[in-house]
Amino acid sequence: IKVGQQIPNIALQEAAPYNEVNAFDALKLYEKALVLGSPGAFNPIDSRAQIPSYLDHMHDLASCGVDMLVFVSVNDAFVTKAWEESFNVDSSKVRFLADPKGEFVRSIGLQEHCSLNTQPSARRFAMILERGKVKQLFVEPENGLSCSYAPSIVHHL
Repeated sequence: IKVGQQIPNIALQEAAPYNEVNAFDALKLYEKALVLGSPGAFNPIDSRAQIPSYLDHMHDLASCGVDMLVFVSVNDAFVTKAWEESFNVDSSKVRFLADPKGEFVRSIGLQEHCSLNTQPSARRFAMILERGKVKQLFVEPENGLSCSYAPSIVHHL
């Protein structure tokens, strides 16, 4: 996916497999949303650093006009729901969406195959969306945490 394109309308899941959320239909409702891709739920980099950094910067994000923060990972909906619950977040401001088959991340060109996992996962990324269109995209060059980390993103809002 490139800056200026709208995100695809691919079904993601929220909280349970039967609760499908079409990505574009859901995210076009927000003036500004921040979508963060994770290689997998409960991984140490995202669970200990990336997600806490965004939760710590919620006030800054809101003052920059971010209406919704969305975490997407290639996991089933029950796993992403448990991951969400582990952070005790306000679901009106933060959503955790499952991409169980990796269709969303594949469609935006951010799928990768990790040697530690038999199934594809997402590259770590941050997308700033306005009404469902990509305004800025930050993709980690490796499996670390730099350009998609909250302090870096706040400077781009």
